[in-house]
Amino acid sequence: MASETATPEAAPPMFSGTGVAIVLLLLLIEGVAVYLIARYWARPGASGVLLHQNYVEVDLGTFNREVPSGAGEVRGIETFSVQIVVLLHPALHNLDELKAEVEARKALLRSRVNRYLQSQPHAYFRREDLFADLTVALKRELNDELRSTKDGQEVVDRILFSQFRRPER
Repeated sequence: MASETATPEAAPPMFSGTGVAIVLLLLLIEGVAVYLIARYWARPGASGVLLHQNYVEVDLGTFNREVPSGAGEVRGIETFSVQIVVLLHPALHNLDELKAEVEARKALLRSRVNRYLQSQPHAYFRREDLFADLTVALKRELNDELRSTKDGQEVVDRILFSQFRRPER
């Protein structure tokens, strides 16, 4: 028997060329995805943080609506309460002048919001999509009242609900 010397086998390389290429491809795809998501959130009109916009806000104050709760003999009253802040469109050139006009018509705008809230059925204030619907409806109501500018641009760009209390669902 001849003495056989065992030659150690060479260890496989830690990273193969294919493995490195796959990892680099995945990193590239992830980088593109992060870039596209960041661009989406930073664009005007996207939901999220308001970036680099010169918004002028007008606080319309707090609005309340009593909503009956419970059934049968045990009935109570819950209160729907919301503070509404209107953001004027940043693309308008005369924002200070426009803010003064909105402030001067604040009582009329508050009346329009109150009229809308009082016209809604009690179940409206328990809806899941209450604030989404309220945003669209109030933006339409207020822009109708303020009329569009000469170039057709809406005066009210966004509606914010800075504080709110809603009935239990």
